Amino acid sequence: MAVSNYTTIYPTTKVTFQQPLAYTIILSTLYSIIFIMSAVGNSLVVVCYILDKRRRMRIPMNILIVNLAICDLCVTLITMPVNFSRNITKRNWVFGRIACHIFHGLPNAFVAASGFTAMIIAIERYRYICHPHKRKITARTTFWIIGVIWIAAILTALPIIASVNYYVLNGVQVCVHVFHANRSLRAILDQVYIISLTVLIFILPLCTTSILYWRVGVFLKDRQGRQASQNRQTFNRINKKVFKMLVIIVGLMFICWIPLYTCFLLITFAPRIISQNINTFRIVYSFAHVVSYVNGAINPIIYARSHQSFRDSFARNFLSRRERNSSMELSQSNYTNNKLAVHQVKLFRDFCYNDHYSRHNSYSV
Repeated sequence: MAVSNYTTIYPTTKVTFQQPLAYTIILSTLYSIIFIMSAVGNSLVVVCYILDKRRRMRIPMNILIVNLAICDLCVTLITMPVNFSRNITKRNWVFGRIACHIFHGLPNAFVAASGFTAMIIAIERYRYICHPHKRKITARTTFWIIGVIWIAAILTALPIIASVNYYVLNGVQVCVHVFHANRSLRAILDQVYIISLTVLIFILPLCTTSILYWRVGVFLKDRQGRQASQNRQTFNRINKKVFKMLVIIVGLMFICWIPLYTCFLLITFAPRIISQNINTFRIVYSFAHVVSYVNGAINPIIYARSHQSFRDSFARNFLSRRERNSSMELSQSNYTNNKLAVHQVKLFRDFCYNDHYSRHNSYSV
């Protein structure tokens, strides 16, 4: 997934580690299941967006979701096969010199883009709910934001790409990054890079999304009691649904990523401890990657289930006519039933804004 210090995990000397057969079978099975789920799920999200020409699909939220799916798809199609090969062969790079220089740093970029996109989604949701009368983010602006996301993501990978070292030792291809020939300086640079990377693509997105979603929850809880009584049930239902989705998103990100980043920190700051338990750590490190890939496999399920437009697009483009008609009738029924709720949401947001504005003016006076 992200940075991998294979000089520590898979040293460039004769390997004595013998992988248990059960380890190979379990790892292969998990990789296969996650690969299929993530590839199919994220591909469907992207294809549904491309094939559907409705304007309702071209809103900033959906565009960001598609970018998140593209990030996860890149991790699935490029990073997973590489890491699976290295876990099974213990150290051997089987993709050649050119692929080593091209793809060795890309996992960092993919994960960074995914984390930055999740952070922008949280910002967009916060602005939409808590500041409804501020200038809206347009689709064109969203594409510019996505461009900045990918530029920033690639910048996080440049140190690895620039320091890639490929060589053949005893007939075995080795692809590693070496920041400096001096061992002491290299250790310092490794520590600086892994700390910076952890802060930028793990801690920053996680803290930002957690804080913003918490503020959204506080905003909704604080304001819903001020709305007319006939709308309270609607807002309670919306509040619970929003909280459920956001807690799952933030919780899943934390659960799936923290084992791998813990391994990265151990590799960088505690190499002696790892060398004393190298066989056990290899297994833990391999399954930490597996857990991180689960995030990409489940993301399309979480996001797509929260947006009726993606389900409608899937029904129009992939279901049979009878199934499509049944699905669209149900969708239209849900849409009709929710029109009042949508109107109430707008009233609620206006009410919150006006209430806040009135109190602000009273304080100013």
